[in-house]
Amino acid sequence: MPRLSNLVQNLTAETAFSVLAMARARDRVLERLHAKGLSRDLDLPYFLRFAGGAASDRAGLARDHLIRLHEPARAWLRTGSWTGPHTGALADLIFAYGMARLGDVETAVGLLASGLDALPRFDPVVSWLGKAFEHRVWQASEGKAAAGPLPVELMEQLDAMGRSGTSSEQKQAKTDRYKIDRLRKQSRILEPHEKIDPYRHWHGNLDVVSRELTTVVDLVDRGELAKRITRLLATRPEGDRGSIVSADVLRTALEISFRLGEPFARELFARVLPAVDGLGFRLPRQADLLERAIHVAAHFDQPGHVREYVGRFENLLARADERSASDLEPLLGQAFRGLRKLGLRDEIDRLLGRMADLILKGRGVGPDGALAGAGEQTGPGAIGWSKSLRLLLHVAAGWYHFGQADRARPVLDEARALLLRGDLPPIDQTALAVAYAGTLGQAPPAEALPRLAELCSQLERVHDTYTVVSHYSAARLALVEAVVLALASDDFALGESGRRWLEDDEYFVRRRIHREVRAALGE
Repeated sequence: MPRLSNLVQNLTAETAFSVLAMARARDRVLERLHAKGLSRDLDLPYFLRFAGGAASDRAGLARDHLIRLHEPARAWLRTGSWTGPHTGALADLIFAYGMARLGDVETAVGLLASGLDALPRFDPVVSWLGKAFEHRVWQASEGKAAAGPLPVELMEQLDAMGRSGTSSEQKQAKTDRYKIDRLRKQSRILEPHEKIDPYRHWHGNLDVVSRELTTVVDLVDRGELAKRITRLLATRPEGDRGSIVSADVLRTALEISFRLGEPFARELFARVLPAVDGLGFRLPRQADLLERAIHVAAHFDQPGHVREYVGRFENLLARADERSASDLEPLLGQAFRGLRKLGLRDEIDRLLGRMADLILKGRGVGPDGALAGAGEQTGPGAIGWSKSLRLLLHVAAGWYHFGQADRARPVLDEARALLLRGDLPPIDQTALAVAYAGTLGQAPPAEALPRLAELCSQLERVHDTYTVVSHYSAARLALVEAVVLALASDDFALGESGRRWLEDDEYFVRRRIHREVRAALGE
């Protein structure tokens, strides 16, 4: 792997003068690996990108299909109710990002210009969002994945909203900030890593620890960041929410441990399982904490802790029922992606099997190729079935990734039937459509492309009545972004050979960094 050994060679060259400097450089390299991963443009071999092979053909198909979808998607955005005045322009920026990721910079620049021109420059909400998308588009045009924080000047502008003026002006500015943060929360383009709480500046009854926790992640100075989070970890919140607050502090500490390095992360691992136990039967919070702990422990090459956490996650699934399992849906895709990149394929296979068994209760695929005992498509029962299908779609994405298309395809067929022929309420219709589009990003082009086209032309009942509808439709932008990212992702554009190459090499690079630095440190 000569192209990848540059990471380790640079590490060694930078740090030959001291052991401490080597440890610090290791942390910087690992942080960069966490934030950006390996690049298909820089780290994928020439023959997999440009030699006219399957991966090259897939990238070309993705580009052609994405640009063909633009006009039907814009037409679809103009139909129905609650569309929001700037939804189309923001959708142009999302398409611009997709084209930039796929290497068509000229088309991306044109879409970026048209989207920005259509946004009123003196509206604080869409002006800020336009600049944020512009930053991500230019990142993508330079061959970089969306990673890292948004520009400092944008974040300072956002932080100043609602801090000055009359009480009515402050309230309006806080409302504008909520509308910005609402899109940041749902957009993996704007915020690929951080989970934004758009209500955090509206909570008036938070305890002292929770209030400080909402601001600590924004600190830039690492020394101050370490000092503040260490002090929060030392607190022992009391009352009914004490265990929840303590778990929130630990999860935040795990989240920022990539910035503070391996020694800091190691101090956290022993706290995880007691914190999970302290949460009682709060399954979503337990799973959320375990997912983050698995990712951090694997990143810092702690296989013993990874096995402990995965085992506990499996135990949670074994105790879950259908209703509680639906609470895991926001975590599953992230968990599977993280485990994949960390070389934990056996663990993924077990989790996929457990989730499928939990939802299907032993039912499989019938002789006609459909799900045996599929749920209702209309009426109240359809809502519950849609939630089960959303979980199954994450499982199906894993099956596609591992080449088990025959197991995954019936799940797609059932979700498609419910989306096009069912009568789901808008919020459930949107959530199912977004999960469906995400799974198509793992499917072969012959299956994925016509299904994605259907979503951008035939799908109904995708809208919302949130406060943000004064500026944009959150539901419609969520689906547009899901479709664009399905086509622009490395998973789709590279195919199985390309993505397996990058994932395997990222895993081996991470392990090599740990092995060589530990040898140098005499551990």
